[in-house]
Amino acid sequence: MTGRFDLFHFTNYMIPPMRENRALTTIYDMGFWRFPQYAAPAALKWPLRHVKESAEKALGVITVSEFSKSEIVNLLGLPSEKVHVVYPGVSSTFREDTNEAESSHVRAKYRISAPYVLSVGTLEPRKNLPALLKAYQKNVSFFRNSGCKLLLVGMKGWLYDEVFRTVQKYALENDVLFTGYVEEHELVPIYRDAEFAVFPSLYEGFGMPLLEAMASKTPVLASNIAAHREILRDAALFFDPEDIDGLGRLMRELSEDHALRRNLTEKASRRALRFTWEASAAELARIYGLAADRLT
Repeated sequence: MTGRFDLFHFTNYMIPPMRENRALTTIYDMGFWRFPQYAAPAALKWPLRHVKESAEKALGVITVSEFSKSEIVNLLGLPSEKVHVVYPGVSSTFREDTNEAESSHVRAKYRISAPYVLSVGTLEPRKNLPALLKAYQKNVSFFRNSGCKLLLVGMKGWLYDEVFRTVQKYALENDVLFTGYVEEHELVPIYRDAEFAVFPSLYEGFGMPLLEAMASKTPVLASNIAAHREILRDAALFFDPEDIDGLGRLMRELSEDHALRRNLTEKASRRALRFTWEASAAELARIYGLAADRLT
């Protein structure tokens, strides 16, 4: 169907049947394997059955973090040298300055009122958003007195209903704002205008919104899972994703401590410079070269 090729890179976990073994595959994370309850059963059927076979057949496996590499090696039984880490980059769009006219347009379009605490990600169980909502609710008097809303940006995913049930349970309908999916160019002023961003995920292989927030000079609070610590290093405050009281205390502390926010912003901005698409492309080209050498 494709004609003759030297090397094929399949970028979504699995390699289809091929006459010759000339392929690499990308496995972003093993969340579907570790926590199948966080995904739709129909979406799990094929990868659970075939991802190990594809990984074993591939000339090499590419992934997005050292944490994901360790998961792939341990869960699929692959040799470490077969799995290569290529960190994603962050779009330069997030480093660009925004003006008040752009910010005002986006706020009006999505009916956003400032100030706000931000979280970006698909509304699904793995993102642990009910915990964020409960932490906000524990400090709701403080946030209401300061006029600070909670803004959730992202499309509805698998089992998203729990997020809205939590909002209703704690009577947060006037405190929590939902935008749905937002285009990249509109995300920039949303990040820039946030007091800080919170990422309470239970499991990630990487976490692109982390990079977007850092590049946008937005202070970050993140769950202390391995991938988050690897990507953020000292450029964020961390919390146990199951410790709602602890998260609530950090949210309040970061809201009140302007010097801490400035410090995190400076660290995040420097850290984000390490993640570029140019560096990703160069590393990917090197891996392609290694695979091609095996075929000659």
